[in-house]
Parts: sequence; C-alpha cells; structure tokens
Amino acid sequence: MQYAEIILTGIVQGVGFRPFVKRTALKHNIKGFVENREFGVKIISQASKNTIQKFLDDLLNAAPDVSTILTHSITFGETEDVFNTFDISPSKKKGEVSALIPPDIATCEVCAQEILDKNDRHYQYPFTNCTNCGPRFSIIQAIPYDRKNTTMKKFVMCDHCNREYTTVTDRRFHAQPNACPKCGPELRLIEIIDDEQTIIAQREQALDKTISLLQSGEIVAIKGIGGYHLVCTTLQQETVDKLRKRKYRPNKPFALMARDIETVKEYCMVSEAEERMLTGQQKPIVLLKKKNEQLEHVAPGVKDQGFMLPYTPLHYLLFKHFRILIFTSGNISEEALENKDDSAYERLFHITPYYLSYNREIFNRIDDSIVTFAHDQNILIRKARGFIPKPINIEKRFGKPQIFAAGADMKGSFGLTKENIFLGSQYLGDLEFSSNHTFYKESLQYFKSIFEMNPQVVV
Repeated sequence: MQYAEIILTGIVQGVGFRPFVKRTALKHNIKGFVENREFGVKIISQASKNTIQKFLDDLLNAAPDVSTILTHSITFGETEDVFNTFDISPSKKKGEVSALIPPDIATCEVCAQEILDKNDRHYQYPFTNCTNCGPRFSIIQAIPYDRKNTTMKKFVMCDHCNREYTTVTDRRFHAQPNACPKCGPELRLIEIIDDEQTIIAQREQALDKTISLLQSGEIVAIKGIGGYHLVCTTLQQETVDKLRKRKYRPNKPFALMARDIETVKEYCMVSEAEERMLTGQQKPIVLLKKKNEQLEHVAPGVKDQGFMLPYTPLHYLLFKHFRILIFTSGNISEEALENKDDSAYERLFHITPYYLSYNREIFNRIDDSIVTFAHDQNILIRKARGFIPKPINIEKRFGKPQIFAAGADMKGSFGLTKENIFLGSQYLGDLEFSSNHTFYKESLQYFKSIFEMNPQVVV
C-alpha cells in the first residue's frame, strides 16, 4: 500500500472542489482525506502507486469548470496510518495564506430550472445556489472558504439544506451559501416614507410589488450580488429621462438586461463568440452592434449597446414578467457602487424611494464586468464580477519582492504580486471622487489581509 500527499493550489476552494475530490477518490477506491488549507487543497491518499497516479490525472483533467489549478505536486512515502474511508476533513490554517478564492458565478441551468419548478422546494426562491454557482467573492470574509468565514454564517441550515450539504452525491455538498426559503436570506421591499425606512412587503410579496412598480414606470434600486442596480423599464421614454436626470447621466448609455439571447438578437448583431460570453459562467455586459434604433433613447449616438442576461435567481424571477429592463449601476454617476443598505437608502433617495433588498451582507462590492470583441478576441473594458479575483500566472523569479501596482486614476484598479501570481482588483472607478477613493482603500486592505500580502515595492 502506497501513501501520497497531493498539494493543489489556485482557485480550489468554493467551487465544489473537495466534493469533486471525494467522488474521484471513491471512483478509484482511494482511502484518505482532503482538506482546505491556507495554500489551497491538501489530499492524503492510500492505494497502489499506479492507482494514485491515475487519481491525480483525473483530478487535473476533470476538475470543475469554475476551478483553476495553478500548481500541483505529489510526494510519495510510507506511513503507519491506515485509512478505511475517504473523508472531507475540517479546514485547517497553519501558515501563511496563499490560497485563492473564486469569483461570483452566474446561476447554473439546474438551479434556474428549480426556481421555476412548482414541485421543487426552491421554487421562486431568489437565493438558490449550488457548488456550481452563486455568490463567492462578494460574501467571503476570510480563508479557508467555509460558511463560518462568509456573510452566510448567521443563517443556520434547516434539516433539508443540511442533508444536501452533507451528502457527497448531492450537488450542494459543501456548497457554503446553500439555503432555501425556510432557512436562508429573505427579500424585503423598502420605501423611504418621511425620511424613514419602511418595509412595505416581504418575501414573495416584495417581488410581486417590485414587478408592479416597474410595470407602472417607477425606478427601483435592486440589491444584487455585488451591489445595487437602478432598474426601470425601457418602454417609457419619460421613465428613462427621469433616471438620466436623477442619476446625473444625461448622455451616457445604460446597460440592459434581457430575458434570453433571442431577445438580445432582436436589437443587436450577436456573433458566436459574443453569444458564448453572454451565456457563459461570468455573464458580463457585452457591447454589441445595434441592429436597429429601437433603443436609441437608452444608448443615444453610439453604435453599440451593452446587454447582459440574468445571472442570479432573482433576475430569472423578474424576467418571467419582462423581456428587457435597464440595469445600471446603483450609484450617482461616476461615484462608487452602493452595497450597504443604509448608505444606498441615503445616497440614492433622490433617484428612487424604492429598494428591493435582502438580509445578507455584501462584504465585497463588485460591479458588472464589461466585455467587447475584436473579431473573436474578447477585450475586458471593465474587469469585475465573474473575473475577479482570478489570478494571472507570472514567472517565479518575479515573485520576490512582493509588488503593489497602484494602477490608474480615472479608471482605478490596483494589482498585487505574491510568489508566482498576480492578482488584480475589481474596477474601482474615478479616484477624483471620495467614495471611489474609499472603495479603493477598502479593497486594497481586503486583498492584503485575506491573501496575507505584504508588498515591499510600489510601482
């Protein structure tokens, strides 16, 4: 019987990686355990040397799509320990953090089907997720990536959710944001009345009332994965004009969200590469060539229109009733995205008195990414949700000393290096504005603390 220690680094936490390792171990009849560590994932395996090698090959070649394995190593040896099963052990942290965390991931097709299925217990639940999708970067407060280190820690799983969470064959096995209507976050619709925050509807009624408000031409601030959106219909010119005036955005285009790709194609030309990006895991805003002038009032005087598709369960539920809506960043033009409820109520009140919110904190604010294409090559114009904090591999010799790259002023972002990786921040906006400057400092402190970075050089 051979013993081996396997170390995997990269985005291997928060993407269903340990359940994947366990299933692969059971397939190869491997005994031992897997655990999250400060550097990534550690696997102890017992079997023949040939079997362990096949096991590792399987791990590298069939890893979950949302994971990124940057490095792997295997050390064979002998041990007196005897393992009778293959287990997922509790996470450990013994040294300096080098593990990475995953970006927020758009709702998968299976979860999207469940929330529309009247016979499923997740029917119409706007916070449905699994190991293949859901909030990640926006809720993670510390590494290792466990529920207790996220903003989901205050929600105690019910028996049903806990059974999913602890069943290795379930796709929600160790899905840290796992929740349902019985035990998870809840919607609430807030109206500011006489300067007071008043809950006017909750749960399903909050969504129903929001739909009615949008249909009647109101602007509603809707809390998303990484911050608030300002949402309204495109059908009424006066509503769009009202949003432009109140957001101080007289001419710039607004981003749109459409029910499905067929709806997008009614208004824009869509290539195969653009369609893959629109419908993929990140679901960014994609700049597309206009096919007609039907939405000229949304993007006046330009040839392109920014479209995205629903990427949270709440979006899917909204778009049972709409084909297309304006979904623009929840901020005053050029300032930081609002992610805290009280701040949003105070700073966006002159735009709208209505806020569709929920009782889970957004720990890391992050805006929608924007992508354009040159032929089939995608170009990230705004790198944010879905792409951050994915690492870029660099040559090992540049790993020391650690570098802080301060980035631009008008389109603010920064970068940090550690060992053989470069981590870029999310889009932070124009640093002339104090709210963006605060956002910059918050994000820098988060990256430095969670990844235990201590840069010695500034560029």
